[in-house]
Formats: sequence, C-alpha cells, structure tokens
Amino acid sequence: MKNILWRYVCSVIFILGGLCSSVYAQSPQNRPPVCHRWADESDAGRITDLLEMARQGNAQAQFNLATCYAVARKFHLAAPWYRKAAELGMVEAQYNVGVSFEEGKGVARDLQQAVFWYRKAAEQGFPNAQYNLAECYDQGKGIAQDAKQAVSWYRKAAEQGDAAASFALGVSYYEGKGVARNVDQAKIWFGKAGELASHAPF
Repeated sequence: MKNILWRYVCSVIFILGGLCSSVYAQSPQNRPPVCHRWADESDAGRITDLLEMARQGNAQAQFNLATCYAVARKFHLAAPWYRKAAELGMVEAQYNVGVSFEEGKGVARDLQQAVFWYRKAAEQGFPNAQYNLAECYDQGKGIAQDAKQAVSWYRKAAEQGDAAASFALGVSYYEGKGVARNVDQAKIWFGKAGELASHAPF
C-alpha cells in the first residue's frame, strides 16, 4: 500500500512545490495596464488618477495601487495600501496583508498578524487564505498548533479546488493527523491534488 500511495505523491509533489508558497493574490479584475509600464512617463496621469482614487477611499483603487507597487517590488509602499483595502473588507487585500506579515514584505514579520488577516480572508471563503491558515495551525506558526483545525481549513480550501490543500488533506488522512487515519481517503485527495496540479497555469 505504501508503494501505491508513493506513486500518487510522486505524481504531484514537484508540481505542487510551486503552488504551496505564499504569493500575493491578484484582483478579480485585470491588473491595471499602468503596472506594466510603471516608469513610462506617458502613464503619469493614470498613476495620479489611481493615487487620487485610492486616497478617496476606493478599495479597488487602493488594491490596484498596492499591486503596482508590489509588481515594482516596492513592498514598503504596497503594504500600507493593501492594509487600507483590507480594512474596507476586500478579501484579496486581507490575504495579501497576511502574506506581507508572514514574509516580512514591507512590514516587520509578525506571524500572529499574518494569522489574523488570513483568518479574515478565510472566513470570507478565500481558498488561498484558508490554505495558509490551515498551514499555520498545522505548523504552529503564529498560533497554537492544532491538527484538527488544520484539517478543517485544508478541507474548506480543497473543496474549492485548491491543489495544495487537497494534497495536505491527503497527507492528514494518510498520517491520521487531525483526522482518523483513512488510506482510501488519502488516495482520493492525492488523486484530486494531482489532477488539479496538472491543470494549474504556470
């Protein structure tokens, strides 16, 4: 049985390696074209308009401005704008604030704050945040380790088609960590993870 499961694991583990790290989320809307030509003087007016809208409290503009700064790797400028959009309830921004705190991008690294913002986004149903929150519970990052909570959040993300969460849920079932050991369920979730990972865009 171990050899059978190992084939499932090997089929996805290298693909999933690129999917498990925390990365900034993009807005459901396309990233504004100005982000692709940040230093182009012809876009100066559009940058000014975006900044003005952000200052007026437009969450989408705040998120887009933060994304432009993040694309330019100016994380110290991106972080406060993501925070403003997050405080207005924008789920992608809440997740990105969590990433900022977890990785120390533009802010001092603070795992407890990362958990706080991941939870806000996770409770709104954002699968990336659900996975990252599960991982925090799984590893005891910024919060007391709790395998059952980890499984609960892995499952929520997996049921939305998150490949990394599906794989992690399979591992939980195989190891009996936070859930009763069930090799058949482990095989099902490893299989789903492999299928999802094989169709993931790169």
